[in-house]
Amino acid sequence: MSFQKNRNFLFLFVLIFVVGCSSSSDKDKNTSPKRELSKDYVLVDASSERLPMWMTQKNYHASKEDQRKFKYYVSESEHESKRLCQKSAQARANAKIASEIVLYIKNAYSEASQGGADHEVSEYIQESLAQETQSFVVGSQVVHEYWEKRFHKEELGAMYDHQKYHCSTLVRISRENLNQAIRASKQKVLEQLNSDEAKRKAQDALEDIDAKFI
Repeated sequence: MSFQKNRNFLFLFVLIFVVGCSSSSDKDKNTSPKRELSKDYVLVDASSERLPMWMTQKNYHASKEDQRKFKYYVSESEHESKRLCQKSAQARANAKIASEIVLYIKNAYSEASQGGADHEVSEYIQESLAQETQSFVVGSQVVHEYWEKRFHKEELGAMYDHQKYHCSTLVRISRENLNQAIRASKQKVLEQLNSDEAKRKAQDALEDIDAKFI
């Protein structure tokens, strides 16, 4: 009787082991190897003891009503000066907004032209529109800021010993201001077109583009 129980227990143990190995193997197939991350700096100071939730969940502090009215963006920057670091992070957020608008317009124009896009217009969208669109991005507001004072050490892998601030900024822009920037950018694209036919196609492609922008 005791032998039978031992045999049943051994069988159960082997079964659990095999299933566990199989599950682990399947999991390994869907994930990359675990990385060992090292830092080349020591943290000297920070604006708060814990990393803010908005750095990974940008809508974390926003109510549902605010999420309907605004769109949120997170950006980062580094500088020796804390003030310039924070200013740079805000500027990068505005640049991110502009880049998102330009990418959306570029994709809409390319899809509508179906391979027959005007080369000069495509080149303009690619090279110049982003810079011009930044001037249309107005009314953005800094919601939250976080900064760290880091001392990078050569012995930890840095190029040389130096101190820098690392800043993160959460910026929001009203969807009304965002739509105005989109409409202004669309108009800039239409102004680049010479033929009436090309303008008509582009106008159709970009019609109500601000309403479609999520």
